[in-house]
Amino acid sequence: MLLVVFLFPYIWLVSSSFKPAGEIFAVPPRLLPAQPTLDNFARIVGRADIQRFFLNSAIIAAVTVSLNVLFSSAAAYALTTFRFRGQRLLTLVTQLFPAVIIVIPLYRLWASLGLLNTYQALVFTYVAVTLPLGVWMLSGYMRTLPFEVVEAALVDGCNRVQLFTTIVAPLARPGIAATAVYVMLVSWNEFIYAVTFTSAKEMRTVSAGLYGFLGEMVYDYHLLLAMAVLMAVPVAIVFLFLQ
Repeated sequence: MLLVVFLFPYIWLVSSSFKPAGEIFAVPPRLLPAQPTLDNFARIVGRADIQRFFLNSAIIAAVTVSLNVLFSSAAAYALTTFRFRGQRLLTLVTQLFPAVIIVIPLYRLWASLGLLNTYQALVFTYVAVTLPLGVWMLSGYMRTLPFEVVEAALVDGCNRVQLFTTIVAPLARPGIAATAVYVMLVSWNEFIYAVTFTSAKEMRTVSAGLYGFLGEMVYDYHLLLAMAVLMAVPVAIVFLFLQ
């Protein structure tokens, strides 16, 4: 029963994406479309602006994941290898405040630097927002690694950089993969920063592009639902690939 309750919104989403516009608000509502159609998906895929939204999201997510994995793995290695006062407090403080409170300061910062409507503004923001949790996740994983191997490598003359790149990073691949999936989900699905920092249509991401189907007088729910399904496809592929 609990599984049915959990899956019902997703089933309704997918089913409604195949419904024509007039059937979305049919009374009584129907779970399965009476006249299923692929026209919603055809209209979405055929639009050049939608293709641009997906390209923007793919670029931003790929760069964000790469930078986050690089920085968080290095920081996690430092936190698990070296001891200094306040290291636990440092990781905790970065998680105490909701990300939404930094929207206005970041907007003013990117505006002063001329970075609004650029990939850099979103990439830097997403890296800053996801890095603390990425460091925390990888720190916990790296503490489980057999550090006897690390100590043996140091005795054999391996320096810290070689130790990290040749021993620690390969051993931490499952943790790095989990962190990469988390960062990819955040950067792909994030909405508030994407809408705030991009006003030009050609710089919108997929999540911000969904907002374009909600007009002042008319809501294109059939197209909105179809795009939401297409938006979930890359995430599903990543999960299947990295499971």
